[in-house]
Amino acid sequence: MIGLNKRANVYLNSFEFLFFIGALIGVGAYLNATMLMPVLRTGILLLGMALGLCFIGIELFLWILMNRNSKILDVTYLLVELICCVYATIKIPFAGIYVLVGFSLLKDALRISFVNKLYIPKEFDYYCKMFNIKVKDFPKKPVPKKQRVPEGNLVVEITKKESKVVHKKTA
Repeated sequence: MIGLNKRANVYLNSFEFLFFIGALIGVGAYLNATMLMPVLRTGILLLGMALGLCFIGIELFLWILMNRNSKILDVTYLLVELICCVYATIKIPFAGIYVLVGFSLLKDALRISFVNKLYIPKEFDYYCKMFNIKVKDFPKKPVPKKQRVPEGNLVVEITKKESKVVHKKTA
């Protein structure tokens, strides 16, 4: 396997984004819920904080798995994200939240797309063995093998699929 398990990468990045959105909603609901009972308001805050901690935990785990160049790109990406967030908030109040969500979604999509280039090979396997975690990767479809057999002046191309043999004549 080269790099991080693709299925685990999709799950980690999807849950990271959902926890990020949940943390933003939880903290926003806490700030806007001034008329609620204090117990309910505290529960909303604790839920938002718990989701935020899960987001941070996944982010740090993915940071550990990254190679050196990816870490440099990630820090650069975070700086650009913060600059855009501050600039958007200066121009339009509360627009920085939308910028954070957009950048987080883009970062997760890029992580899923470039899984083989971002992460250290076999590092994920090391942590899976350490914590006895088993994650199956996406199933791979077998590629049918082709054979070329000359028959006189025609070439017959034979494709083997499971238990069937398909003959195709080409000139």
